Amino acid sequence: MTSAVAIKTPTGREIIVDLRNRKAEIPSANMVGELHPLSFPAPRNALKEWIGLNVTRCIKISGKYVGLTAAEAKKLDDAFWVQKEIEEQELQEIVPGLKLLQSAIEDANQYHFDFSRMMEDENGDGVNPPSQPKSNVPQLAKQYPVAALYVKAQRFVDASNFRKSAAGSKALNLIAKKGAAAIDEANEIMGNWIRA
Repeated sequence: MTSAVAIKTPTGREIIVDLRNRKAEIPSANMVGELHPLSFPAPRNALKEWIGLNVTRCIKISGKYVGLTAAEAKKLDDAFWVQKEIEEQELQEIVPGLKLLQSAIEDANQYHFDFSRMMEDENGDGVNPPSQPKSNVPQLAKQYPVAALYVKAQRFVDASNFRKSAAGSKALNLIAKKGAAAIDEANEIMGNWIRA
């Protein structure tokens, strides 16, 4: 399946959307730009020009609202989710063990949350503590070093420091493209984020 989707505005203008690169083009209006791919409810200030056009949703292309009918918005949203699944499958192939490691981290976090909640409950007697997760996060991280590096880069992206976040984003993209071949370069990027 291709990542390009053709949809139409209520006035009949064709929009060509490249979901993989998050770009959109309206050839008849000479408009090309970045795209937030999921449609969202049309803002009130833009509705005046769309009266009578059956616009219920819109997309934003380079800061400009483009109205869509419900059917065209659903077509775009469905294509977006299909593309997202394809990208996730490609990522799983490039970064083996990622889903397994992320699941193990979630299980460990849930266990710690449940255990803390049990300890804080004054009525809890500790007779029925939460069961410990079966997976071992450090062991999985050793088994899947690329996945561990990807998770580390995701944490960098979430950092409040803009330099650290940028380094994480750069490393994340590098790992997603090159996989195991990017381990040294991604480690270097994340190790030197203070000097970036």
